Amino acid sequence: AKVDAKVEAKADAKAEAKPEGAARKPRVRAKKPEDGPASETVAYVGNLPFATTDDELSALFAGFSIASARIVTNKKSSRSKGYGFVTFASHGDQTNAIAKFSAEPLVVADRPLNIKAALSESPVDSADAKTVA
Repeated sequence: AKVDAKVEAKADAKAEAKPEGAARKPRVRAKKPEDGPASETVAYVGNLPFATTDDELSALFAGFSIASARIVTNKKSSRSKGYGFVTFASHGDQTNAIAKFSAEPLVVADRPLNIKAALSESPVDSADAKTVA
């Protein structure tokens, strides 16, 4: 009986604290930094199996001229994060690879890969860009 009285007292206190029909304040969310422009030679490859290596990622793009392929790993555990980046020799190779795998998705270990142009971490303003002479 004492427990029921305490529960009812708490319920009454909550009811008095908020008038019925009162709207909550909207949650303020932190702003996400804007992504920079899409890279002309680097492609993002997502949904990779965790066991994929840099060499295996390179082999997936053997039909294209690539400069490098890198799997992103956790710094502490060295475990793959399930995505990587492929740097192509030219913009044409990058667009051809993205178009090819958009038309017929590449599947590795029953996982369809997500391939798209990589975005730079911070926007580049042409007025702020420095030229090296």
